[in-house]
Amino acid sequence: MTKYEIIANDLADRINNNEFKDTLKIPTEDQLVNEYKVSKNTIRSAIKILVKSGLIYPVQGSGMFVRDTRKYNTVFLSGTRGITKDHPGQKITNKCLLLEIVNADDNIAQIMQCQKGTPIYYI
Repeated sequence: MTKYEIIANDLADRINNNEFKDTLKIPTEDQLVNEYKVSKNTIRSAIKILVKSGLIYPVQGSGMFVRDTRKYNTVFLSGTRGITKDHPGQKITNKCLLLEIVNADDNIAQIMQCQKGTPIYYI
C-alpha cells in the first residue's frame, strides 16, 4: 500500500471515529504534511481519495470539510479500504439479483477487451 493510501485510510478512520465532529473540518494540507511527515503531493493524493469516496468535500478558500450526511448504504467502487472498513458497525449483506452468462456483443467486447462472442458473466 502506498503512503498516500495509508494516510487516506488513517484520515478516514479518524473521520469515522468523529475526531472532527466539532468543526467538521480536517486539518490543512500544511498541518497534515507536518503531522504525517510527507510531501504535499502525498497529502493531496490522500485527500483526492477521500473526496472520491465521498467522505470530504472542498470549500474554496476554506479547506476540506467532512460530509455531515454520508450515505451509509452507498458503496464507493473506487474505495481501497474495503466495504467492511468503510461501513464500521454495520452488518454487510449481499443479494444477487441476476446471474447469467451472456455472449459479448460488439459493445461489451470493446469494454471488456475480449473477442465478440466470448462468454461473460453478467451479475
